[in-house]
Amino acid sequence: MENSGFARVLGHTLRWIQILCLASIAYACKMQKGENPDLILLNGHIWTAKDESTFEEALAIKATKIVRVGSSKIVAKLAGPHTQMIDLKGRLVIPGFNDAHIHFLSGSAGLSQVDLTDATSPADVVERIAKFAILNPTLKWITGRGWQYTTFPGGMPSSKLLKGMVSSRPIFITAYDGHSGWANQMALDLAGIDMKSKYEGFGQIVLDSHGEPTGVLLEEAQSLVSKLIPEMSHEEKLN
Repeated sequence: MENSGFARVLGHTLRWIQILCLASIAYACKMQKGENPDLILLNGHIWTAKDESTFEEALAIKATKIVRVGSSKIVAKLAGPHTQMIDLKGRLVIPGFNDAHIHFLSGSAGLSQVDLTDATSPADVVERIAKFAILNPTLKWITGRGWQYTTFPGGMPSSKLLKGMVSSRPIFITAYDGHSGWANQMALDLAGIDMKSKYEGFGQIVLDSHGEPTGVLLEEAQSLVSKLIPEMSHEEKLN
C-alpha cells in the first residue's frame, strides 16, 4: 500500500516536471524566435580580435551583446521590424576601448619616437637617443618618452648628457609619468630659457648647484619647450 502510494506521488511529480520542462522549452523557443537584434552592421570589415587576420562582414547586436557575426547575407536574415540596419560600405569595425585613463593619440605617437621606458642607465639613454637621431635624419625635433627618475644619479637627467650629441636639432623627451620633460641646450635656447628665467605657473625650471638650467622642466613648465614642437599633421596622426 505504501509502495503504491509512493508510486502515484512519484508519477505525478514526474508528470509535473515534464510539463514544466516542455513549458520552459516552448517559452525559450518563443523568446529566441521573437528577439530580433537591435542593430545589424552589414558590408563591413569587422575585426574579431581572434588574430591579426580574422575579419567578418557583418555583426548583430542585441542590447549590449554581439549575438552573431558572419556574412551580410546570413546576418541580415536575423533582422526584425525594429532592427536598425547600417551599411558600413567597407568601413572598419574594431572592439571599443574601455579604460578609465588613456592617452590614445600621444601613446600611439610615442611608437614612432624615442622610447626610454626600459633604459637602464644614463649611457643606455644617450645611446638610444643617438641611434634614433641617426635613423631619423629628417626630423626637425627629436622627441620621445619614458625615462625613469631612478635611472639618473639624484633622480634627474641633465642637458649636459646630451652635449655634443645631435647639436643641430632640439631634443625634448618626457618622463614616463608625463610630469617632467628633459630638453637639450638647443631646445632651451629656442625657448629662451637661461639662468635668469623664471616660471610663475604650476611647475618649475630645474637648476643645478650653479644656478644653470639642467634641461629638466616640471609639470606645466614643460610648455615653455613643448609649445615649440611642430604639431603632427593629419597624415602623421593617421599613421
